[in-house]
Amino acid sequence: MSLPVEVHEQSWPSRIGAGVGVGFAAGALTGAVASNWGDIKVPSAWPALVRTGSQMAQYGTTLALVGGTFATVDCFVESARGKKDAWNGVLAGAASGAALGLRIGSLPAAVKAAAALALASAVVDLTGGRLVGKGLVDDGATPPRRIYPYTS
Repeated sequence: MSLPVEVHEQSWPSRIGAGVGVGFAAGALTGAVASNWGDIKVPSAWPALVRTGSQMAQYGTTLALVGGTFATVDCFVESARGKKDAWNGVLAGAASGAALGLRIGSLPAAVKAAAALALASAVVDLTGGRLVGKGLVDDGATPPRRIYPYTS
C-alpha cells in the first residue's frame, strides 16, 4: 500500500533538522513540567532553576535523539527502497524506539519501545496521518452535534 505523494517534498537535512528540533522542543517543555513534581530541598530560587534547566536538557536531548533517529532512518529507508510507504515509518519507528530504550540503558526496554513505536508509526501511516481513519468511525449512526453560537 503506497501513501499519497506529498505536494511539498522536503530535503533530508530539513527533515532531520525538524525531527531533532521538534523533539528537543517537546522534550524541553516536558522537562520543564516534570521538574515541578518533587521536592526542592533548599527553599530558594536558584536550586529550582538549576533543576528545571537540567530536566529540560535531559528530556530535550532524549526526544531530540528519538526525533532525529526517526527522521534519519525514514530518509535513508525511503532513499534505499525508492518508495514512500508505511514500511519506511515502521522501520524508522523501530529504530527510534530502540534508540530510546538504549538511552534508558535497558535492552528489554529497547525491544519494547522499538515494537511500540513501530506499531504507532504503522497506525499513523495507515490511517493517513489522522487519528481517525476514513470510514472507520464516521458511520453516520451518531447525529452531528449542534452548535448554538452566542448572540448579543
